[in-house]
Amino acid sequence: MYWKHQLILFLKSQEGVHQGIYKPITVKVTTVHGEILNCRCYQQICEWEIDRRPSVVYKSIMIMGAKENGVPEDYIKNNLETIEDNGYNGEVQVKMDLLQKS
Repeated sequence: MYWKHQLILFLKSQEGVHQGIYKPITVKVTTVHGEILNCRCYQQICEWEIDRRPSVVYKSIMIMGAKENGVPEDYIKNNLETIEDNGYNGEVQVKMDLLQKS
C-alpha cells in the first residue's frame, strides 16, 4: 500500500494540486459489466488563458491506457481519438518509474 500512497502524492504534485490548478475529486464510473467504481480524477479549478488542449503525447497515453484496460474500440474511435490536441509532440519528462511498485 505504500506505493499507492506515493503514487497519489506524485499525481497531486504532477497535476498541480499544490499550485491551486486542479483539485482531486472522486467520480462514480460504471464499467461495461455494470460494476460501479470510485475513481480519482483531477478537476481544473482556475481559469487559464492559454491553450489547455492535451498534447499529442498525453492524448496517445490516454488512448493506450484505454486500449490496455479494455475500453470498447468504438468509444476510443468516436470519443478519445476525436479529441483535438494542441499539436505538441515533443519530449515529456516523467519523474517516476511507472512500473515500480515499492
